[in-house]
Amino acid sequence: MTAAPAPSYTGGLLPNHTHARGVLTEGAASGILGALAVALWFLLRDLIEGRPFHTPSALGHGLTALLKGGVALGAVPDAPFSSSMMYIYTVAHGIIFIAAGAACSFLLNYARRNPGQELYAVLVLATLGMWFTFLSMMLVGVVLSAVTIVDILIAHLLATLAMGAYFWRRHPEVWRGL
Repeated sequence: MTAAPAPSYTGGLLPNHTHARGVLTEGAASGILGALAVALWFLLRDLIEGRPFHTPSALGHGLTALLKGGVALGAVPDAPFSSSMMYIYTVAHGIIFIAAGAACSFLLNYARRNPGQELYAVLVLATLGMWFTFLSMMLVGVVLSAVTIVDILIAHLLATLAMGAYFWRRHPEVWRGL
């Protein structure tokens, strides 16, 4: 049995033998895990409050109102449950997390192929994660007031742990290079 050929370290964005499809597939898988962690957290929170699926429905109302050009502060939490709004938010949420997962996969694959760049990739990922959390707190927590900032922090922590565990298993050499 022959070993797989070693990747060529070209310093480029993708190694010669790797296709972008693999990076995107890995990113999609991690993004779905992160989105699922957030969705499960808000489902648990909504079940405890006795209003299952209220949060994605309220956020769907807020998202559509925001895209139409205006949202009244504080109006979203009392929005009635709507399955179509819940589906709209769920699709948007999934797309955003898949894009975030693809960015993480891209950076970690770059760091894996370029020894010495691991710390920079992890720092960029941490910075992007903090900015994404801050943006979520400002948009969802303050403008839409659909969820508390503490709930957003917990949700982002769970998503980070889920996505980080996935990447930890997929790219152990990056973490060893730190």
